[in-house]
Amino acid sequence: MQFRLKPPIKSVVWLSFAELRYTASMERSRAEGLEADSRYPTGIVIDKSSLVDDCGIRYRDFRRSLTPRLGIVWRDLLGGYAVLIATVLGLCWLDGRFPRSFFVIVALGSPLIGYGVAFVNLFLHEAAHYNIARRREWNDRLSNLWVGMLIGQEIKAYRIVHFEHHRKLGQVDDTERNYFDSLGIAFVLESLTGLKAIRGFWLYRQTRAQKIVTSQKSGSEFLSKSRLQLILAIALHFSILCLLMAVGHWPVSLAWALGVLSWYPFWVSVRQCLEHRSQEAERGVDYRKVAHGPYNRLFGDGPLASTLGGAGFNRHLLHHLDPQVPYPRLAELENYLMDTEAAAELDRHRTTYADALRRLWSH
Repeated sequence: MQFRLKPPIKSVVWLSFAELRYTASMERSRAEGLEADSRYPTGIVIDKSSLVDDCGIRYRDFRRSLTPRLGIVWRDLLGGYAVLIATVLGLCWLDGRFPRSFFVIVALGSPLIGYGVAFVNLFLHEAAHYNIARRREWNDRLSNLWVGMLIGQEIKAYRIVHFEHHRKLGQVDDTERNYFDSLGIAFVLESLTGLKAIRGFWLYRQTRAQKIVTSQKSGSEFLSKSRLQLILAIALHFSILCLLMAVGHWPVSLAWALGVLSWYPFWVSVRQCLEHRSQEAERGVDYRKVAHGPYNRLFGDGPLASTLGGAGFNRHLLHHLDPQVPYPRLAELENYLMDTEAAAELDRHRTTYADALRRLWSH
């Protein structure tokens, strides 16, 4: 006789099991120093320990219900790949149908390809917080395969650097510092020419090397995996370029190269600046020497916010408030907080990417 749980009981058992696993993941993250608390700057004035919503539910109790929704994560990630592939196929069709459309293909295709790669890149961040698979080892393997192969970053090395950003947001030694520079013509040119990406990569290497030494982990293992990930990414992009040229679509191959090398770092730089640069920041101040101070924004759910700020970056303020909340649950977290005394603080930081760009341009 085979024993089967009835649907309601099965759901309760599954939810309890999922909550236990997620709680265990949170405890593991806390042991590694990845949780958010008063030690980590956020730029917002919200005391989570005393929060209670209008129904009398404490933040701590509500927080336990925000377990991962991996189906949404993989739907969004694979959807990003589908759009990226469709963009390339559309450019190939355009090249075949209109042979003299070279400038249109390059001018239109390269920013779209860079935008698609930047969207996929956002999921490396979700993987850094162990939120794309239930088991830690599979989280890192899948991240390296589906994201790292495209952008050349190994998840464990990235995680070391990224959590320094959480700890040092707004400080002179923040590891993700595109917001140190004022948005303007110089910012755009440095982003499109790759200068900002080169400086960021150099800082990334320095921080990674320092953290490997201080954490007493195997430096050779980290470095070898990082090099392998970069080599695999270079091989992947080289193969794509060769394939496009082999089938006679060399304008599309040029669009791909410019999209990856120029537009992808541009979109990343602009997004980070819009998320963290304060309107009070002064144009002539070098924030590598003077602390900028922590600052976060809360964006909406429109087409731009859901793509430029995909994987939860459109609610980046909430992510810095509680970094281990999976991004598919951030909307629920926002709804909860809007029924608490934190609502006014959220509204004070609420904006859109377009409005933030307008306010910060050449400021």
